[in-house]
Amino acid sequence: MAKGISINFLADVRDFLKGTKNVEDQLDDVADSLDVVAKEGEQSTEKLEGSFRELARAAKKSGDDIGDGMKGGFKKAEDGAQEFKDEANSTAKEA
Repeated sequence: MAKGISINFLADVRDFLKGTKNVEDQLDDVADSLDVVAKEGEQSTEKLEGSFRELARAAKKSGDDIGDGMKGGFKKAEDGAQEFKDEANSTAKEA
């Protein structure tokens, strides 16, 4: 007896659906990985921002220390010049 025509349509769709499921799972894995990378990037940015803030504070403190040192040095020079002036005037009056 002659065999009828057989179409494996459902079997072909099943393999197709299985393949799309695998792709979907892989895309989910990629999305999860991207979430992890984004979170790590955000944390790194926050650490870098903190480092820059600390660097700015240290630079300001150094600048302030230098300024204070210069003020002290100029004050000592001014006091020395005043003492020299007073001594010179005293010597001039005695002569």
